Amino acid sequence: PIGIALDGSGKFIYVADKGNHRIQKFDISGPTVRFVGKWGSECNLTVTPPTGRCVDPDGGGPLQTGDGQFFEPQAIAVDGAGNVYVSDTGNHRIQKFDANGKFLLKWGRNGLAQGQFDVPRGLAFTKQGILLVVDQNNNRVQEFNADGTFVRQWGEQGNGEGELNAPQDIAVDSAGNIYIVELLNNRVQKLGDLKTQ
Repeated sequence: PIGIALDGSGKFIYVADKGNHRIQKFDISGPTVRFVGKWGSECNLTVTPPTGRCVDPDGGGPLQTGDGQFFEPQAIAVDGAGNVYVSDTGNHRIQKFDANGKFLLKWGRNGLAQGQFDVPRGLAFTKQGILLVVDQNNNRVQEFNADGTFVRQWGEQGNGEGELNAPQDIAVDSAGNIYIVELLNNRVQKLGDLKTQ
């Protein structure tokens, strides 16, 4: 297990079970934690020979083999409507599900262009409802609307203020400040609400 998120009600918790290539959901509101369900699987075994990982054939839809499957999912975020967003890290994409695990949409593929990723990691929502995606190997953060529409990106490789070097995770506080964990710079940066305007 590597990623975790709480829904807006504070009742349900989602866990990115990386090595099992799935998301698990638990109800934590009662006296004991109750398992609710899971979704996702490692790969498409109908491929000959099996790939050993779940690879989406085109990276852009429509619904087909690979949708709702993962290769080493690492981060989760839940929006105000209860929809669940997952960094499908090994497939270089983001997948969106409803609260019951029904696949809704996906976007991204490996690359450097807008809306593409090279190892997407941490996820967080701004107070305006914009999804922030840490794009680790591209040393940037990309912003998207809830439907996967690209908004903008920021960050570049370096060790100066506002520069990034292998960013891993991200969080937003109630004032809109953004916190980013950087692996290779061995630091946490705090960025003001300017980035979320």
